[in-house]
Amino acid sequence: EAGADIIMLDNMTTEEMREAIRIIDGRAETECSGNVTRENVSRLTNLGVDYVEKEKQLKKIGDLGEQFVFNQERERVKKYHLSKNKKVEWTAKERGDGLGYDILSYDEKGNVKYIEVKTTTGKEDATYYITTNELLKSQIEKDNYYLYRVYEFDTNTGLGEISVRRGALDELCVSPLLYKVDTNLQE
Repeated sequence: EAGADIIMLDNMTTEEMREAIRIIDGRAETECSGNVTRENVSRLTNLGVDYVEKEKQLKKIGDLGEQFVFNQERERVKKYHLSKNKKVEWTAKERGDGLGYDILSYDEKGNVKYIEVKTTTGKEDATYYITTNELLKSQIEKDNYYLYRVYEFDTNTGLGEISVRRGALDELCVSPLLYKVDTNLQE
């Protein structure tokens, strides 16, 4: 009895979630995170996960924000007349989310830009989360890593404001919220 109000079921398979919900047995609410798509939301809610819809809506806003930045980057890079192999790539969509950035782009000299997009319909200072992969990628590629904060985003028009931060994200990551637990440790 740790006193948790909500337990995060992060990047679990359906079977792992089913087992976790059985163990939790209603003593706390559950939230499903990661690997949530429009296609599997109903299956996850049928398992008894309390907060999936919120994740789905946030994912939609995030995807729309990435599309907004992707379109802007594509138009900007076209103006540079770089070689044909230097095309803007919506990496999160084409190769999957988890590489530590969402968009691969280029600056006017053809240097790579790794862009992570964080979108909100609210103000610029609204809370957002950085994954371990995003933090690590920003540390490794600090000279080429960019955080695009899309805020006051209108989901109807697909437009919003953008602030850009370059470099490692260390100073932004002040409160770890999740810890991996390995139940197979030997004593």
